[in-house]
Amino acid sequence: MRCSICETEISERALFCEVCGNRVRRPAVAQGPLATRTRATAATATAPPPAPPLVARDDLAAAVETRAELGERMEPEVLDAFLARIEQAVVTRVDQQMDLRMRGPARVRSKNSHGPSAAVPVAICSLIFGIPLSAVAADGGGLPGLIVAWAGIAVVNIAVNAGRRE
Repeated sequence: MRCSICETEISERALFCEVCGNRVRRPAVAQGPLATRTRATAATATAPPPAPPLVARDDLAAAVETRAELGERMEPEVLDAFLARIEQAVVTRVDQQMDLRMRGPARVRSKNSHGPSAAVPVAICSLIFGIPLSAVAADGGGLPGLIVAWAGIAVVNIAVNAGRRE
């Protein structure tokens, strides 16, 4: 097993890295930015979750215990490892907030958008296919067939525009 901070080889039974003092995480538990980012994308944009503490109390206690075990000589490495964890937590929290802010306005904007939609291509296709449909309908059914064909085309266009407004 390797330390996630300093990449030093550590024993399977170790609780802390002997070089940097980082608390060892077991591979079975999903940790790190990817697991946190997945939780961030699952959060809803309407009600942001309450902000958890940046670093768990256990992690702080572990860093203090590690500093006591390793002594003052290793204090800079222990502090650097602890600060790296805090920095990772801050980055994760910022990513969560950015995800919420980026997703929220996008939903509102897409609902209120009056830009191009499916209505224009459907209208163009209606005109293109309306000519051969008119010829077939007029040949097979006369004026009533022609009226039915264009009524069908009109209903399709109305349905597309009604769906766009909702």
